[in-house]
Amino acid sequence: MAMGLWCPLPGSAQSVHLRICNEDADNFPYLVKGGQGLDNQQLNLAAKRSGIVLTQVALPWKRCFKELQEGAVDGVAAASFSEERAVFAQYPMTKNGDLDVSLRLRNDSYSLFRPKDGVAGWDGKRFVQLAVPIGTQLGYSVAGDLRKAGVSVDATYYDAKHLMGQLALGRLQMAAMLTKEGDALLVRPEFAGKIERISPAFVEKPYFVIFSKRFYAQNKKAVEQFWGSVAAVRETTEVESGRKR
Repeated sequence: MAMGLWCPLPGSAQSVHLRICNEDADNFPYLVKGGQGLDNQQLNLAAKRSGIVLTQVALPWKRCFKELQEGAVDGVAAASFSEERAVFAQYPMTKNGDLDVSLRLRNDSYSLFRPKDGVAGWDGKRFVQLAVPIGTQLGYSVAGDLRKAGVSVDATYYDAKHLMGQLALGRLQMAAMLTKEGDALLVRPEFAGKIERISPAFVEKPYFVIFSKRFYAQNKKAVEQFWGSVAAVRETTEVESGRKR
């Protein structure tokens, strides 16, 4: 999937062409096949506001970061912060050198899901009766968060639907996935009544459009203008109303 947008505005960096990689798996409502997800819309609107060329490319999540490191794409959306990624990727930063969360694409949370008759639990501070690794998607940062919490992780699953299927079959005690994506799957006939979400959420974090350090160094003004547009568009009624559905 690739989508182009060319909408020059007065005083903008019209010569810059951004290639941004999104995950190719559905993550409702943010990423939907065909490029109609809320993230896709927000990026397109930010490009229009900035007056730049934007191409969105959909690839497997880990492949997005590989392409970023190799220079095949300029940016990745939507990425949470990790020390590992910060080695090769530029996040928006404040003048004091802190992560600038005001320039985020959005906030999102990870929650834990289990079979309806499951005994493994999470009380917001610790895990109980957990005998096997928690399932997560390949390349997702929540795997590191779980390991920091002292639990084993099986981060080999391609998408959330695969995780839900393993829960339904009783092959996993618990899985960590993006909350809204998991909730959307819970109402599907194959999972309804078989799986439940555990409260509270495991972690909430900001997500950003990140760029390769080389691209940022060469196009600092354009990148920072784009980050500002992403934040401005995030607050618009059009995008915010969709996020609250």
